[in-house]
Amino acid sequence: MIKKVISVVIAICLMFISTIGSSIQPIYAASSARINPDDMLTVLNDITVAGQSWENIGFDSEDIANIMQMQRKDDSYYASLNTDIARLSVETVETKALENAIAGQGYIQSYAQNGNPSATTQEQNERMQYVTQVALERYGNTYNTADFNKYVLYLYMSHYIDNPNYTKESPEFDNIYAYVITSDDITAYENFIAQSKFSMFSTNLVNFMDEFKSAVNNSSDILTAVDEGKVISINTANAIYGLSTFDPEKTASRAKLIVTSFKDHYESTASVNELLNAMYVDLEPEDVSQQYIDACVTGFLGVLAGTTLFGFGMSISLCYYNVYANLYDKAKLTALHYSLSGRVAIRLDELIGG
Repeated sequence: MIKKVISVVIAICLMFISTIGSSIQPIYAASSARINPDDMLTVLNDITVAGQSWENIGFDSEDIANIMQMQRKDDSYYASLNTDIARLSVETVETKALENAIAGQGYIQSYAQNGNPSATTQEQNERMQYVTQVALERYGNTYNTADFNKYVLYLYMSHYIDNPNYTKESPEFDNIYAYVITSDDITAYENFIAQSKFSMFSTNLVNFMDEFKSAVNNSSDILTAVDEGKVISINTANAIYGLSTFDPEKTASRAKLIVTSFKDHYESTASVNELLNAMYVDLEPEDVSQQYIDACVTGFLGVLAGTTLFGFGMSISLCYYNVYANLYDKAKLTALHYSLSGRVAIRLDELIGG
């Protein structure tokens, strides 16, 4: 390796001038059939607001993400709710006011462990946009394979989790060649994922990328559907707030009962009416009115009928990501950082070797 470095020192210097401190150079010809990271940011921001709307009326983020990933039924299943869903899909002045209020809420907690959690939901989504652009530029040749989705995950880890010196003002990406993923990095990251709750985030990120790639030829339809799902979610929260039986102190307990009953009956029922009747029976002994159940289930099904991107998107937006980040194992994160210097040297070797 030393002889090789000496023999190409001039080439190395030239390469360093064009690489260190500069933007990453594309290694493939761009194609209009590829995902647009800006569209992805719009989708994630809309999904984040939708998720926060559900959280505001007591629903657990993971429960909502799981519901939104359930199998979509035939159109006939939702028929009796079409009018109600259409009404929830209308953006009003009240909808926009609640959206603005939700977007300004702080959901970030302090962590006992590091791992560079984002400061805001928007920042988390911007990170996803950034590493997706890096993946397109650096690993675009894998775009049509499952490896590309994994590279987005690995690049997220290399830029943020595996980067102990990261700050938003001084990311330190170039100092550790964060845009280079070697086989040693992949081994280290897969071991970390397998031994931590971060696996929930990683699985949903990979699935989201797969869904988004599959929808790329209908990107305008996806943007429309996700925006509609956001509006439905906000209007559902508004509807709950307007019920005479609404009690802020009971939202979490009611939400848990509704989620449990919904999951118990959704797959086995043939229509919305059958589903609702089964849930009414379940929750009759509890302090949950039929109007409360109707409003929540209409919101569930209105979003679920639109796009499966919602479930995966909710799972990687920050208001859900902080659940996973808070479960980092400090020892495993420290071990990952301890191995970084050796892996950075290997990244450099790969850059030099071409």
